[in-house]
Amino acid sequence: MVATTFLLLLVLLLSNLEAVAFDIRHYREQFILLDRPAATKMTEEELVWVTGEIWAYLQGRREDLGLTAVIDGQRVPVFDRREQDHMLDVRDLFQKGYLLRNGGLILLLILVITAVLLDKKRDWGESIALIFTRAGVGGLIALGGLGLLLYFSFGTYFDKFHLLLFSNDFWRLDPNRHNLIKMFPQDFFFHTTVKFVGRCMVQLAILVAASGWYLYRKRGKGSR
Repeated sequence: MVATTFLLLLVLLLSNLEAVAFDIRHYREQFILLDRPAATKMTEEELVWVTGEIWAYLQGRREDLGLTAVIDGQRVPVFDRREQDHMLDVRDLFQKGYLLRNGGLILLLILVITAVLLDKKRDWGESIALIFTRAGVGGLIALGGLGLLLYFSFGTYFDKFHLLLFSNDFWRLDPNRHNLIKMFPQDFFFHTTVKFVGRCMVQLAILVAASGWYLYRKRGKGSR
């Protein structure tokens, strides 16, 4: 059950991270909330265009991030070499994330199917509902604890995350000079994390409620 819970969390977290990371409405909201046009000297539409080019790069539809944009009234390069090197690492991380998510989904399906086939006491519907009720509750508890840690110490874990996942220090950017950090400050990542973790918790709650209701109805009918 621990493995099922872990894989369910892995698939949901990476899937929701991808959904939020490529949601233009989220970026527009954050650009306005964090006043990024003033910080970057770019218009909101210019910020959205640059974001779209970053997406194209992360998805392999663009070879590099040698972009130019109108900044403070002049067309200039957006990202320097250090920023581009960091984004190369980020793109590699995204590709590994896709593989990890897809592999996790396959393993999750194998575990669930195996558990259902080995469960001789219940029919397949009840067995699946029981698996996801338990995994969902475990996932909610784990995410709740993770959420509390991140809420009160996001800056600390944000740095630890970078130290764990990157073998260099290209991610250490100067907020006074680098446009990448001007566009996406730490508060942007905090709000993004709250959003995709929150989506995971809602989905898990729905899964637990639906599975629990199925078990309640199933066992209620059986008792009659």
